[in-house]
Amino acid sequence: MNVQQGKGKVAVITNIPAPYRIALFKRLSETENFKFKFFFCASSEINRRWKAGEYSFDFEVLSGFSPTLSKEDGDVLPLHINPSILYKLRGFDLIICAVPGIIIQQPFYHYVIPYSLKFSYSSGRNRH
Repeated sequence: MNVQQGKGKVAVITNIPAPYRIALFKRLSETENFKFKFFFCASSEINRRWKAGEYSFDFEVLSGFSPTLSKEDGDVLPLHINPSILYKLRGFDLIICAVPGIIIQQPFYHYVIPYSLKFSYSSGRNRH
């Protein structure tokens, strides 16, 4: 696998283009040995005021829909459902998923894209 050799194609899936992530994505895209593509599940969310803009890195806002779940604390949790991502991820050596709501789609990644290395993380928040 190319990633083990220090090179390859990397897909990063995240919910929306949050302003605090943009500098990191730009920096990652400047890496010589890896070709990054960033996938956003939506351009914004119901509880955010951020919108996708024009960026100097390779990205795509996916088509799909985002139903929301109400949480006990009054906040909402968008569940991003983007079926097209399953086909767009073919050919990537590493898939990094950082979307809480996309967890319901992750089992399909292993079936549809069996030969890619997959890594999931969450930048969860604590409101206590």
